[in-house]
Amino acid sequence: MAIKTPNQRGPGRLVRTGGLADVTLDQSMRTVYRAIEELQKAGGLVHENVTLADNSETTIAHGLGRAPVFVYVSPPRNALASGSIRETRDTSINRDRFVQIGAYDWGADVVVDVWIIG
Repeated sequence: MAIKTPNQRGPGRLVRTGGLADVTLDQSMRTVYRAIEELQKAGGLVHENVTLADNSETTIAHGLGRAPVFVYVSPPRNALASGSIRETRDTSINRDRFVQIGAYDWGADVVVDVWIIG
């Protein structure tokens, strides 16, 4: 049996589910598609190939004119070890103009892409 799922270019497309009508799968897929559509509508800015110095914080100007709603950092490239990446959200930075991303314990500077949604 096929289940209809939402599609941006039309009313739906058919997805094969192995012959069973799986209502839970259908609902899950619809939820995921709605979430993706909302993110696509949000737009935002992508800063590609941002170098984050190891064990320090990097300030990135975003130009939104307001504090971002969401900041996504891609998996790091050029890492020599496991580490962590964190966004700083304290009062020391004007979030209407900048975001601050810290990279810690990678063993080297790492390169990431940063998606900022306002």
